[in-house]
Amino acid sequence: MARKTRASFTFLPFKKEKERIEEVLKETYCNKSAAAKLLGISRVSLYSKIKQYKITERIK
Repeated sequence: MARKTRASFTFLPFKKEKERIEEVLKETYCNKSAAAKLLGISRVSLYSKIKQYKITERIK
């Protein structure tokens, strides 16, 4: 599966962006540094988006 690039991630609609973040967090076992790197955003931005989208820490 090809990775998403920074440009394609930043222009995702709200629901798709939230789903992509949850998907990557599952892939990385909630390792936020690794997830941010895969998404092509900073760790601080990822934390902001987690808060904005009310993503829970326990992703199954």
